[in-house]
Amino acid sequence: MNESEFTAVWSRMDTPPPSGTRCLVTDGDVVVIATYISDSSDKRTLWLFCGNIADKDAHTFEVQGWMPLPKPIPKLVKVNEDEKIVAEN
Repeated sequence: MNESEFTAVWSRMDTPPPSGTRCLVTDGDVVVIATYISDSSDKRTLWLFCGNIADKDAHTFEVQGWMPLPKPIPKLVKVNEDEKIVAEN
């Protein structure tokens, strides 16, 4: 597997992620990035959605499953030829 491939499995909400985890979530139709917040003192849970889900849609988005976010591909460092020659000598 190369560095840009990603393999993961959807987990159902009977095994939620740790509180504060950013992950991919789905309602069975749409996939978005969200952060899971859980308050163990009063048993409340909350999803904070990111991306292309509107506020009005967030109230009806029922999370069916989640998976960890993929690791980003390493950044490319661009170096111009003059700097490269100086660094090599």
